[in-house]
Amino acid sequence: MFGCGSEKSGTLILADITNKDLTGGEYSVETSATYTPETGSSLPGTEIKYTATFAGGTTTTRTGKLYTDSTGKVIIGPWQITQDTVPIIVTITATTGDLSVTKSSSVTAIAALTVTPQAFGFKNTDTAGATTTVAVTGGFSPYTASSAAPSDISAVVSGGTVTITKLTASGVTNTSTTVTVTDYRGNQQPIVVGYYR
Repeated sequence: MFGCGSEKSGTLILADITNKDLTGGEYSVETSATYTPETGSSLPGTEIKYTATFAGGTTTTRTGKLYTDSTGKVIIGPWQITQDTVPIIVTITATTGDLSVTKSSSVTAIAALTVTPQAFGFKNTDTAGATTTVAVTGGFSPYTASSAAPSDISAVVSGGTVTITKLTASGVTNTSTTVTVTDYRGNQQPIVVGYYR
């Protein structure tokens, strides 16, 4: 049985919006609303209307209505949204009868793919197995890395760190190669690696 018409009394609570990073530039966004009547226990079937606005480079709005469970609660969302080059402001409003509540949150902007440092050199005293690390930020995770000279230099990614390992013993020849970091959407950044062999 559905709750009765206009809920002019009681409380309507909207939980903080959760933004879950799904990687690859995708986020899942959702919240929940809970209606509690002024007296008595929560009735299942109370209508909760919602409006969700996602404002970034473009703005989209979604509206709908849901009906509460036996605890007076509804789940609003989840929606999957893609990061933009500007923050996406998420605003969700829930209403029932004369009660209305709004919450806002934001999904961070995607920054350009960056590696730090962009170039470095192993010393002629570095032995086989010597390592160094490079930090990766921005772009769309997860990342991959490849070496143009895989028999001399290896590159392994863990989260936002690339571990670069010298595989050969040092000789008198000073040379270099490139390790390329690629993000989930194909954006790339080179790291120039100097070494002796």
